[in-house]
Amino acid sequence: MTELDLSKFKQSKLLIGVTGSLAVLALPSYLVTFKQYFKEIRVVMTAAASQFITPFSLRQLCQVYAPEDSVSHVELARWTDIFIVLPATANTLSKAAQGAADNLLILTILSYEKPVLFFPNMNLAIWNQKSVQRNMQQLSCDGHFVCPLNEQLAYEQASGEIKKNCVIPSIEQTLSHIFNVSQQGSNA
Repeated sequence: MTELDLSKFKQSKLLIGVTGSLAVLALPSYLVTFKQYFKEIRVVMTAAASQFITPFSLRQLCQVYAPEDSVSHVELARWTDIFIVLPATANTLSKAAQGAADNLLILTILSYEKPVLFFPNMNLAIWNQKSVQRNMQQLSCDGHFVCPLNEQLAYEQASGEIKKNCVIPSIEQTLSHIFNVSQQGSNA
């Protein structure tokens, strides 16, 4: 992927759905880099995400919508050119696959008329559950994209140990996935 490839994003608006995972602590670094490539970035957080990082912290980098904010999910969906969920927990994958519209993020996903790109983040025991795999398959059948397993050693909150887990990709890999998915969408 070259700078020329990424230049098409300069006029694109990126919406990032943020869910309740320890990986959300890395989000500020992603936002700083993404600001170099996208015209504008907004974040929509779940209540669980705001338990890990405050909306105030992220508002220093972009516009953020937290659960207590009054904003139209339809307007958010219409505003964005590219929509990603980073990190995507098993809970959010399930809600999106089933259409369980119980929070601003899921309502926005349901209102978005193009594919959403999900970046799963969970331990491998959860990743390997048939129900989780079924939800990811359903999202794919619905036209969304689920980033493939990115297995690495990472801190596991539940055990307090470093173990192999399904983690979000590096910033560069994330940009590459966004680019590839947007290319597929424009070739459809």
